[in-house]
Amino acid sequence: MNAAPRDYKVHSEMVEVRIGPGAEYPITAKLPKGEVVTSSSLEGEEWVKITISSFQNGSLRISKGYVNRQGLTKL
Repeated sequence: MNAAPRDYKVHSEMVEVRIGPGAEYPITAKLPKGEVVTSSSLEGEEWVKITISSFQNGSLRISKGYVNRQGLTKL
């Protein structure tokens, strides 16, 4: 299900980023409380596809993953 890009803020202590929209998919990262992410789509009732931007060794790194919506607040 596609939706317009939207920013979310992590309100849980920590949320897990997964490679697919479900708890059965491996965890690729963890986001701390207060982190802001951009969604590119919604996957069913529970999952948000997100884009994460970070700098590593002086280079911009962009990753995509899925986060359970229960740990996020719309901005």
